[in-house]
Amino acid sequence: VRASCSGGIFGNWVTASFTTPCASVTSFVEGFETTTGALFPSCWFKVGASGTANTQASTGITGARNLYIYSSSAASRPVVAMVPVSNANAGTHRMVMKVRGNFSAGETIELGYLTNPTDATTFTAINSIVTNSATVFQTFTTVPSTSLPAGDVVFALRTGTALLSTLIDDITWE
Repeated sequence: VRASCSGGIFGNWVTASFTTPCASVTSFVEGFETTTGALFPSCWFKVGASGTANTQASTGITGARNLYIYSSSAASRPVVAMVPVSNANAGTHRMVMKVRGNFSAGETIELGYLTNPTDATTFTAINSIVTNSATVFQTFTTVPSTSLPAGDVVFALRTGTALLSTLIDDITWE
């Protein structure tokens, strides 16, 4: 980037790095297979500093990678934001994912949405499931109410307060 001054005079080139907001979608499938290290897929991110959330290599659910979420205290619950969707309140779609405990069963996983995508305290839960196994996945299905906010909605995941790690995979908005 450089400034265009008057009379055809230009300033020095300066390198700048930035990202643009993600465009909303009407459906998605995320299996985390294209991620590397602990990085999130494009347009997914951990919101705030609480808890631990990352993608990881694992023999967890399906494929070789999944989402790992862990809360070390009841006050430190991680929130993971998904790509925004434009049809959350249409009554035509559902959210489906596979979940299981990492080492122990018994943690709650909440699906909700963020009224402010950069503020974890704006998480509004709409459904939850308690993991019942550390070896066999459960299918967690949510059909959102048509009373969700109109326009773009950022769905998000959050752990409960049992202080157990969970694995999540094959998240689909269909």
